[in-house]
Amino acid sequence: MPQNESPITLRTAELVAVVGLLSVSACGGGLPRDYERLPLDKQWQAYAHQIHRYGHPLLHARAAIAEHGFAAADMAAHCIDAKSCDLPLPEALGIIHLVQTGGCQLQGTKAEAPVRKLATDLPTDSADGLLARITLEAIEHDYVSPTWHARDCPLRPSRGATSPIPTTQRSPT
Repeated sequence: MPQNESPITLRTAELVAVVGLLSVSACGGGLPRDYERLPLDKQWQAYAHQIHRYGHPLLHARAAIAEHGFAAADMAAHCIDAKSCDLPLPEALGIIHLVQTGGCQLQGTKAEAPVRKLATDLPTDSADGLLARITLEAIEHDYVSPTWHARDCPLRPSRGATSPIPTTQRSPT
């Protein structure tokens, strides 16, 4: 610690930083209180505003959009095709991925073509390229999450997805 700074000043700065971060993350970064009950277009606008204002994604906001199923996937696909979307590319891809794994079979829909194009056009070592390939694989193999279901997708059995948590066996003692 520099000689001319007191421990109280450093502690105060740390406390202010922590409180600031907690307040932004606790309130959802500016999303409306009734965000989960809004129609798709209003959720999309609110989330785009939150991303532009605060700069960080919120999984629960993305999942709320994905709850709208095929309509959300179509909106995200249009966003990717337009190349001037109000959400960053990883967010649009993430919404499509959640819709697919949430139970809506996207193979042969409007969402598949833009994801396929990104998967082939983007560099293989880029984060967006990897996300596009993972999303395309989920669409091609009709992966459905065993733990999450999008409200507006038909209820179907889990296929292709496996638990990320390995099972353990006890060794005899």
